[in-house]
Amino acid sequence: MAKSKFKRGLSSKTLPAVKAFLKTEIGQSLKNNNCFQICIRDEYINVYYNGCSILKFTPSTDKYEIHHKYTKEPKSKLYIELEQKGNDWVVNNFSLNDLIKKPDSYVGPYFCGEKKYLAQYLKSDQAPAIIDLEVAYTCRASTTKKRDFVAKRIDLAVIENSKLRLIEVKIDTDSRLRSENDGDQKILGQMKSYCEFIKNETPNIVSSYKTIAQNIIDLDLVHKMGGTPKFTIDNLSAFIANNDCFDPDPELLVVETGKSKIGRNDVNHWSRLLSQFEKLGVQPPRTWDALNPDCIS
Repeated sequence: MAKSKFKRGLSSKTLPAVKAFLKTEIGQSLKNNNCFQICIRDEYINVYYNGCSILKFTPSTDKYEIHHKYTKEPKSKLYIELEQKGNDWVVNNFSLNDLIKKPDSYVGPYFCGEKKYLAQYLKSDQAPAIIDLEVAYTCRASTTKKRDFVAKRIDLAVIENSKLRLIEVKIDTDSRLRSENDGDQKILGQMKSYCEFIKNETPNIVSSYKTIAQNIIDLDLVHKMGGTPKFTIDNLSAFIANNDCFDPDPELLVVETGKSKIGRNDVNHWSRLLSQFEKLGVQPPRTWDALNPDCIS
């Protein structure tokens, strides 16, 4: 895998095709139901339901694809191409229209753990305006035995106060937040990677999300971003016009599910983690209480 520059957004060549898709019966269902998130990639879109990717539409090839696990097709390919049939896109016994009408029956078995809590957070009054999910990028691998670069993802890109921020989400039961030894928490390696990605790609990140912001306005998708208070075109336009529109510090949001922060030998894992974030030079993690969803700290 070669390292590629970060790039997102729909150009004038692909935007009309996405507009046309969103005017179809299925496109209208996806657009009008806020349970579905429509994320803009590099000249294509990904549709999510409760944080699970359910559809990829590539306008340049007029290709609609879905993960094989939703179709019950044999795993010959990771993604299965759908064929248009009237107002539906199908493959054998699978119907995209059926999935959209009954998404839980398809996505339910995969809706657990971090995805479950992330979906709850996105629906809460504390969630900011979401401009993207699963911000994927490539970085140099720690070993060159198999490949020089690997793909990584940050969970959320959000806009708050006309600024873009990148947020990683972990639940408090995640072992990557804990270690018996200072500095060994695996989350620290992730945060270092995010810092390096931002350092190397800031101009491309800013350019990409300003393009996406304008795409969202052009596609009439501002209402899909959520946020409290309600996000508006004026908010998005202010972000586009803001020359200082990017917070370069990646953030960790820890979802609290009631798990004790005290480990063996009375070790306070939370205090230990905070001290390591301070040494790393990034802002301390914020928390969101899934048992008391109106609170964030």
